Amino acid sequence: MRTGSNGEYTLWPLGYPEFPMPQRLRAEQHAGRVTMSCQVSDIDFAWQLAEVADGTAITVRVELPEAEAHRLDGQRELITTSLAALADLAERT
Repeated sequence: MRTGSNGEYTLWPLGYPEFPMPQRLRAEQHAGRVTMSCQVSDIDFAWQLAEVADGTAITVRVELPEAEAHRLDGQRELITTSLAALADLAERT
């Protein structure tokens, strides 16, 4: 990954796709929300954290354009894997 300015960064994923993927990151600290937007496929990932009585609730919203609808199952897998990794990291710290 290479960072740029104004929340922009570029990913070089392993495997698919085999080309750089420019992204944009927006953080809304007051709302506990981080949004990552793929500049190639126009897919937005919004992660929101909220305090609950016994910990933290995590809500993830993925918006993808109709042209990317065929990727929905893969995006669900990606989010499931990401949430598990985040929970594991939180438990270790």
